[in-house]
Parts: sequence; structure tokens; C-alpha cells
Amino acid sequence: MARSPIDRVTLGLHQRTKMSPWSQQKTVEAVVVHPGFTGFSSPTADPRNDIAMIKLSSPVKLTDAVTIACLSTRDSDFDHSLCFVTGWGHVDAAKRQLADVLQQSKTQALDAKQCRDVFRAMGDDTTVIEVKQLCANFTRTYSGVCSGDSGGPLTCLGTNRREPFVVVGVASYIVGVDCNTMNPSPSVFTKVSSFIPWIARVMEVN
Repeated sequence: MARSPIDRVTLGLHQRTKMSPWSQQKTVEAVVVHPGFTGFSSPTADPRNDIAMIKLSSPVKLTDAVTIACLSTRDSDFDHSLCFVTGWGHVDAAKRQLADVLQQSKTQALDAKQCRDVFRAMGDDTTVIEVKQLCANFTRTYSGVCSGDSGGPLTCLGTNRREPFVVVGVASYIVGVDCNTMNPSPSVFTKVSSFIPWIARVMEVN
């Protein structure tokens, strides 16, 4: 395990600058980054493995405000047409202004092939989307993932009634320089189901 650059996390938070009575703060013991992730800026950059796990120093108390999110293990686990992204990323890309209150946007999940088709229809033949990635397509203007949302969840309505919503993706990057625009491009996410074996191994040894 690598020593963490993050010293704590806050759970159950809704307003970024104000703790609520039901929030919990936990110190971070370590962060485990996928060994296949090489970043975005190096010549050998490979964003396909853009995923990490955080180990907390003490257990979390499960409450109505802090609960467990189920992970998607296969594409049939969820309804691709009813998904949501959440985060405190920039609400104004030009002003680089972070949201104070947690933002949510409804979206549609696209598999790698569907995502490539959308980019081609937009005249983009250079963006490469692999099978370990998926996209979220935002049809509403001024919505979508922006800087500061990386690592946030893409959750979709589950097909199993015991699991109303499942986490299917982790926000990875946006294509282009703009976000929250009139015509947002699909946002790219790491596909959680492709990393279930790795997640299980990390939990087993840590």
C-alpha cells in the first residue's frame, strides 16, 4: 500500500463547506492505486485503469445518511437509461468555481461501442474508448462532469429490487477543454464491473 496524500475523508456530507450533524470524518490509512494506471500527461499515459481504493483507519458507522453502495458486476445489473452523476466539481468552467452543495445530474450510460459512435457522430474520430470504460451522455444543456468531479460515482437504477441503485462507473475525464456547456460531450468513466476481481484482491490483502 502506498502512503496516502489524503489525510481524511468525510462521509454523509451534502454542503462542502459545512459539516452536518450526520456527517462522519475518518482518517485515511492508505490509498491503493491500480498498478496499470499511468496518469494522463506522460507519454505512456493509460487512463483505462483510472481507479483506486481508500483504506480507512477505523470502521464507518452505517446510518440513514451513510450507507453502503453496491457495485455493478455485469452490464445486466442496471438500467442504462436511468443513471445519475454526483459531485462538487466546477459549476462554472470559466470561473473555475467549485460547487458548495452536492450537485446531481441525470444521464444515460453508454458502453464503449455506443460511446465511440456518439463521438464519431460529433466529428471526433480520435478519442479512444476501451471496453474497461463507459460513458455518460448528457442531453440537458449545462450539465455533466467537470473538473473536480473526478473519482465521483456514476450510479444507475439496479435490476435487482434489493439493490435499488448500483455504482457502475467512476468519473475519469472529460473530452475537450469545456464542460457544463450548451452541448456537452459524453463524459468518460472507469467501468466498475471490469475491476471487481482487482477490488476483491485488494480487500483480501489489506
